[in-house]
Amino acid sequence: MATRENQGLQIGLIVCVIVIVFLLVFWILTWKKLGEMSTVVTEADQRAKVAQDGTREANGHLTTLKGYVGYPQEASLDEITNQYLIDMTKFADNWPTEKRNYRELSGYLIAEVMDRSRRVTDEVARVNQMSSERDQARKQEQDSSNQFQMDYAKTSKDFSDEKQKFEEDRQDLNVAKDQLATELTVAKQEKAKVESELNAKISVIEEEISDISLANSLLEEKVARIEWQDPGQPDGRITWVDHRGGQLYLDVGSADGLRARTTFTVFDDEETTIEPTRKKGTVEILRIIGPHRSLAKITDKDVSKLMLPNDVVYSSAWDRGRRLRFALAPGLMDIDDDGENDRQKIRDIIAMNGGIIDFDVDEEGHSTGKLSINTRYLVIGKLPSETNRKSSDDEEYDNRVQKDQEQMAKVIQQSTELYEQAQRFSVERISVEKFIELLGWRETDKIVRLSPVSHFDDYTAVDENDVSETDTDAVNATFRERQP
Repeated sequence: MATRENQGLQIGLIVCVIVIVFLLVFWILTWKKLGEMSTVVTEADQRAKVAQDGTREANGHLTTLKGYVGYPQEASLDEITNQYLIDMTKFADNWPTEKRNYRELSGYLIAEVMDRSRRVTDEVARVNQMSSERDQARKQEQDSSNQFQMDYAKTSKDFSDEKQKFEEDRQDLNVAKDQLATELTVAKQEKAKVESELNAKISVIEEEISDISLANSLLEEKVARIEWQDPGQPDGRITWVDHRGGQLYLDVGSADGLRARTTFTVFDDEETTIEPTRKKGTVEILRIIGPHRSLAKITDKDVSKLMLPNDVVYSSAWDRGRRLRFALAPGLMDIDDDGENDRQKIRDIIAMNGGIIDFDVDEEGHSTGKLSINTRYLVIGKLPSETNRKSSDDEEYDNRVQKDQEQMAKVIQQSTELYEQAQRFSVERISVEKFIELLGWRETDKIVRLSPVSHFDDYTAVDENDVSETDTDAVNATFRERQP
């Protein structure tokens, strides 16, 4: 028994370790996924920040340049460009295109004034040449102006395209950020759900471990009592012995919770060492005669040790006043082979014998109570059979068959769960027949009245074990015990 319990405990421990390792691996993978998502969000934020910094830096440079050329911050680029063209046309007609800027304009104008002063004397001679050069300069200026306009239009278009692309990238980043935030929320919810399920499983496992520990402690106590390590007080005494008939009376009965077929070991009243080697023999209860009186037969005896009144008896499987606890499994329980369910009669028999029902199932399949380590027997019923009565209405017959199948499936499921609990708590499973035999219950005996028309076939031999307690009490009231 201890080996089987240790194996069950080891299997439970291995299952717990596997579940914990699986949950730990799932948690690590989830945490790694969250880390990768956080890295993606961080990189996207860094790219957006770099783009924003570049835009701010460009706007700052543009504002500074406006101040250098004498324009307010709200001045537009078109206004500055138009004024630039006017100034260059007015003051730098002959200035090279690559040097046309306000920084070199002052030097250019001074040099131009000095050059013109030197050329005043040569103006008449060079008038034709100057005109030609002027025309050529104007042509070059127009070409430069056209080229500048083209370059400006291209630059404006490139700037607009880059700005639009930047806005699209920023929108994509916002969408990706929102999606990552949603995924992060879902991941947190899943994590909370997994933690909740894990805590629930841990709670169930802890409860099972507690039940197993309690079962082990109680079983160890039972084993200790079976091995006579702690017998305690005697369970009863012998009041009268019939050595010729091999029977005796004990001072325990129905009020003490005694049942037929309980076995006791007999020791001398003055025996100080309660060991199996020092016993006088064993007896088995035949009938319960009264509240504190029972009849037993001698099943084993030591011829050198005579059983006498006042000898004490011990039992490793019974205590005075202890009530048997039963569990009734789902299914058909027929005790008289009439095909009808006698579950209520079984309840009445248990109550009549002072027993307790820890678990039961009603006719609708609803269970009440639960098994425990104190439950002694689990009474097994039969599975319900499908209906074999053909109805006049095929639809009604099909509904009946379907209902029977559903009921059978429910009974099988409940029975499977109940058997697992019984195995965990070491509850003994017995059939209805063995249950009836255990409690010593029988149908009311048939009584045949004597009359002139009575026949010999109406009478049957009555076994001594079939005599009811009422008849036994009547016999005891008539006859006196024989004293040694």
